[in-house]
Amino acid sequence: MWRKQFIASYYSYQYKNIFENLKKYEKTQFWSLKELEKLQWKKLKNLIIYAYEYVPFYRKLYKSENIDPKDIKSPDQLKKLPIITKRDINDNINDMKSILCQDKDFIKNSSGGSTGENLFFYNDKNRLNIREALTIRGNKWAGLNLGVKNVYLWGSQFDISLQDRFLVKMYNKLAGTLFLSSFNLNDDKMGEYAKKIVKHSPQVLVAYPSSLNTFAQYINQNEILNIDINSIITSGETLFDYQRDLIESTFKCNIFNRYGCREFGPIAHECSEHMGMHLNMEHVYIQFLESKNCKYSNLIITDLDNYVMPFINYEIGDNGNIIEENCNCGRKLPLINIEGRIFDVIVGTNGNHIGGTFWTIFFRHINGIKQFQILQKNKNKIIIKIIVNADYKIEYTEKLINKLKSICGIEMKIEIIIVNEIPLPKSGKHRFIISNLKNK
Repeated sequence: MWRKQFIASYYSYQYKNIFENLKKYEKTQFWSLKELEKLQWKKLKNLIIYAYEYVPFYRKLYKSENIDPKDIKSPDQLKKLPIITKRDINDNINDMKSILCQDKDFIKNSSGGSTGENLFFYNDKNRLNIREALTIRGNKWAGLNLGVKNVYLWGSQFDISLQDRFLVKMYNKLAGTLFLSSFNLNDDKMGEYAKKIVKHSPQVLVAYPSSLNTFAQYINQNEILNIDINSIITSGETLFDYQRDLIESTFKCNIFNRYGCREFGPIAHECSEHMGMHLNMEHVYIQFLESKNCKYSNLIITDLDNYVMPFINYEIGDNGNIIEENCNCGRKLPLINIEGRIFDVIVGTNGNHIGGTFWTIFFRHINGIKQFQILQKNKNKIIIKIIVNADYKIEYTEKLINKLKSICGIEMKIEIIIVNEIPLPKSGKHRFIISNLKNK
């Protein structure tokens, strides 16, 4: 009980009105589709008009296209508005912010995403409580209620300072969270992790699919039978059917997949019926536009809650589709499938398995790198292509190679090539981590 009270107090301090929002969203999840669409359209209309009035980028863009937002009378007409990309945002970052916002209103953030192209943007600090409330709602569907002991096989230590890492470590201990880095997994580390999980005795495990798939293989190969988990939440990458099958059979519990990103926070969560992921209609508006040579459609998304730096008709770089059926759980939030974030795993000469999320975080913090692609030619060689701007210094290259050798193994041959472009494959989907190893 004390753990739940501690977490609730922490959230209330960090995110004003978070539990008022949570209470509201626990009601709206069972609203009729018509009620949800009415709420969504109200928020969408207000956002578009606001962006036109107070965000220089959108005002200039819409005027150049002879668009008056007041003429947009329904969500279907959102297709009239231009689609914006990461390049649009990076090239117009200063004009993307609302002229009404002050420094206290926003948090600077960044994302590597599923395209390997770094993106810098601003989140609306006053609306973060909405994101967190929806995350808690989705977690509860998977049995991760406040106070429930859990373990994260995750990896974002590059994102926080040493001081913040200490504070996070203290919070995790009090909150019942065991954090295990998913970076550089090898047999010794996974053996240690298995013992820690057994000792911690968590009910819920949260992990990247590729890292958890590697861990599940290790558990099976070493016949570790004493890990008892009630449910698993996967996020951050595409969850493939073969991964779900292996992970669920290994841990003998169900996976609850979720989809989100740094730009928007939580977008969709899987419920106990496992028929797809429920879209958080209260927070985002999405469109699926048909893509050539792909059975899925291109996801275009609008954040209904970011007024500091609106994302309207944003091409996120993932593909997916609407599932045309109602969920047996009774929620009218639409079901979606997402096909994106296709990350191969790089295997080091030292045995480390380095998943896609490591690389997105690693390169996000290298000044001057706009986009990258990694190719593992064989077990001893990695080729890294990078697109850079004037902020990149040539002396960074040797430092990068030395750093990556410490992670991939000193015997790994690493070649970094500066290029002007990274061609897309026929599918049109940029794969920025490719391994030629068999049985990877």
